[in-house]
Amino acid sequence: MSAACQSDLTAISDLPAMSFPDGESVPEILINTSLLPSDVDGTEGIDATHDADPAVEMFNNEDPNFDFFKPTDQTVADYFRHNSRTEGFTPPPPGTQLSGEILFRAGYVAGLSTGQAAAFLLHEVLHTLGGIDAQIQKVLGLPTGNGTENISTKLYNDCFKGFKP
Repeated sequence: MSAACQSDLTAISDLPAMSFPDGESVPEILINTSLLPSDVDGTEGIDATHDADPAVEMFNNEDPNFDFFKPTDQTVADYFRHNSRTEGFTPPPPGTQLSGEILFRAGYVAGLSTGQAAAFLLHEVLHTLGGIDAQIQKVLGLPTGNGTENISTKLYNDCFKGFKP
């Protein structure tokens, strides 16, 4: 493992508590990165573009999106159709009915190299363990507020660039 990858994994192992201008806050999250393979047992990848589950099940009842989607009959597939920049979404634990699932645009993942797909999936796995993008970006020294693809790109460059199955 490269020194840059080891540095990323060390940083990811202690995601800081954060507060945001809207009053939302998230607690510190400790992740034993040596256990990542076993931590993802039972995690299921799903082609979101064909998922008929209700979109409201992607959110816990404290998320504003829960109230937005609750009175609708929109599905996960509808959500992805209306959010064309969303390539993947991992419902946060706990409290979401789809927790433990990684929802993704299959066409997007199919266009990635093996290393890029591994980085994308590691990024999404961090969400199944409770991490949010702003925490991950902070510990990796990445800018926030302009999308989250920079997380997968950094993990790819540092950990998976030369990966061959």
